[in-house]
Amino acid sequence: MSIDWKLLWKSRWLILIAFILAAAISAISFALLPRQWAAMALIQVGSVTMSGGQHSQVPIESAAVLADNLRLPGFVESVATAAGLPKEAVNLLPRVYGGHGWLEVTQVGKHAVLLRLRADGRERAKKLAQTIVNTVIARDGKVLALRIAALSDELNALERDLVAVRARSPYASIGSELVVGARSTSPYVSGAGTGQLGAIRTIVDLHSKIARIKSLLAFPYTVKTRSNDGVSLIARPVFPRPSVFVGFWIVLWLIMSMVFIRWRMACGKRSR
Repeated sequence: MSIDWKLLWKSRWLILIAFILAAAISAISFALLPRQWAAMALIQVGSVTMSGGQHSQVPIESAAVLADNLRLPGFVESVATAAGLPKEAVNLLPRVYGGHGWLEVTQVGKHAVLLRLRADGRERAKKLAQTIVNTVIARDGKVLALRIAALSDELNALERDLVAVRARSPYASIGSELVVGARSTSPYVSGAGTGQLGAIRTIVDLHSKIARIKSLLAFPYTVKTRSNDGVSLIARPVFPRPSVFVGFWIVLWLIMSMVFIRWRMACGKRSR
């Protein structure tokens, strides 16, 4: 199929008019369509040292578990309500739960989760993402506080048990102090009676547990859950994308140009 360049040149003004009309229609359509904005946040899961700095950090919550929890309907609905946008819960819920799937959660490595969500407005997207980040940080802070409180209670109970055992067996208390500070326990344990031997072992065991919990409570290497660089917004709307606008403009221009050219050809045949 050959191109009739002479016909195209004669129809240049019609093609230009089609170009302008297509641009105007595309721009108006693009302006009237609802916008969706994307908000992103990288959540770094906090960790604690379980042996007073002697061993590796243990996450407060694994990234895989956190990612699963962020998709749960109960969490999504509570976050939307806390942000003052309860109707957005349906949009954020995964399609499995009857939602629109506007919330995407991706695990990044072992200790991080990438959060990406869409909303019908810039401020809505930012507010929802920030509320999710704040909720996760606050929840992990509570988990850490509960762990510290539980360890403190356990330490107090062990110290009370130690005082009680020492009060019942003064000789065992002295013997246990020697055992704790010595490399070889045989000279001190062999001199103890059968009844005192169990008390000495109990006191030494309590000393060991107390020392371990005090080491844990020191928490010299605690890393709190945080959001790296906070919440960032994509500068352009997610939908409709500018590329969609340009593509619609070009297609509409071509269709209108063909219609105008055919109309010109039909008018020329009638004039003859």
